[in-house]
Parts: sequence; C-alpha cells; structure tokens
Amino acid sequence: AEEAAAAAVEQVLSDGGTLLWQRYLERKAWGFAADAAVNAIASGVKLCFVPHDEGERQEGEAWDVEEEPEPGVIDSWAR
Repeated sequence: AEEAAAAAVEQVLSDGGTLLWQRYLERKAWGFAADAAVNAIASGVKLCFVPHDEGERQEGEAWDVEEEPEPGVIDSWAR
C-alpha cells in the first residue's frame, strides 16, 4: 500500500512539475517573440533613417555640374 501511495505521489509531482514547466515556457515564449518582433521592426526602421554627415558647406557654394575639362594633348603614345 505504501509503495502504491509513493508511486501515486511521485506521478502527481512529476505531472505537476511538467505542467508547471510547460506553463513557464509558454509565458516566456510570448515575451521573447514580442521582443524579437519589436527588435526586427526597429532594425528595419533604423536602416531607413541612416544618419549622415551634412558636410561643411561654404557660403555661396553650389553643387552644380561643372564644365567638362579640355582634353589633353595627343602625344606619340596615342593611337
């Protein structure tokens, strides 16, 4: 009788421990999945808005297209 009772208690404790562990993992999985999703979205947004250096702009300096330079003198090596 004692052996049967000990086996029953052992089974109840084992099954209870398994259920508690599964519930613990389910709670942790939700938080982990949410953190992973937020981190992935934040990384994507950071890639869209990469900071850049404005540079040192001089007064009156324009970024227009310059005129094409004059071609060099043709020498004996040119074909």
